Amino acid sequence: MDNVGRGESSFISDMTHEMRTPLTSIIALSDAILQGLMGEVSGEVQAAVEMIHRNAQHLLKLVNDVLDISRIDSGKVKVELSRCYLPEFIANTVRTVEPMAREKGLKLGYHVDPSLKSILTDTVKLRQILLNLLSNGIKFTERGHVKLICRPSDDDRWVEFSVIDTGPGIEKEDIGKLFKEFVQLIPEADGYGLGLSISRRLARLMGGDIEVESKPGKGSKFTLKLPLEVPDEQVD
Repeated sequence: MDNVGRGESSFISDMTHEMRTPLTSIIALSDAILQGLMGEVSGEVQAAVEMIHRNAQHLLKLVNDVLDISRIDSGKVKVELSRCYLPEFIANTVRTVEPMAREKGLKLGYHVDPSLKSILTDTVKLRQILLNLLSNGIKFTERGHVKLICRPSDDDRWVEFSVIDTGPGIEKEDIGKLFKEFVQLIPEADGYGLGLSISRRLARLMGGDIEVESKPGKGSKFTLKLPLEVPDEQVD
C-alpha cells in the first residue's frame, strides 16, 4: 500500500473509532428508555426512541464494517490459526441462524463430509464469513431451503464450504458486482452491501476465496474455499 493509501486508511480508521463511542452511548441510552429505566414515556416518544435506537444500531453496523475493511486493507488484521473440529463447529454456526430461518418458514440444513474431521484455520474469521453467507441466503430466500455443505475439493487441495439457497438467483452480469463495496442488487434490502466485500477480503487473507454460481429463478451457491493444508510459513 502506498503512502496515500496508508493515509486514507488511517483517516478512515480514526474517524470510525471516533464515531463508535457516541453511537454506543446513543444505543445504550435509548435502550434504557425503552426498558423503562428512565421513567414512563408516552407512546409517541416510545416510537421515536425506537426509531433512534434502530437507526443507531444500523449506523454502528456500518461503522464497524467500514472499520473492518480499513483494518484488513492496512494489514492490521492477522490470521490466527487454531484447530477447528468441523462437525461441531458447523453445527454451532448453523444453530446461530436458526431463528432467522424459522421466522421465514425456511428449511435449514447442513452436511459435513465424514472425511473432514478438523482443519487448521482461523475459526473466528471462518465463523464470520459463514454467518454472513448463511444470513444472506436466508434474507434473500422467501421459500424453500438454505443448506451449508462442507466437503473436500475434488483435487483434495481445498475445503469447500458451500451455502446453497433457493432464492431468486443472480443474473450472470451482476455476479461481479456482488463483492463491490456499497452495492446492493436489491435496493430495498437491509444493509449497506459490505458483508460480502469483507468476507472475500477475509477469505483471501486466509489463503482462499469465495466463488459464486447462480441461476435466476433457481437459487445461488456461494462457496468459500480454504486450503486443506496450511503452508508452514503461516503456522506459528
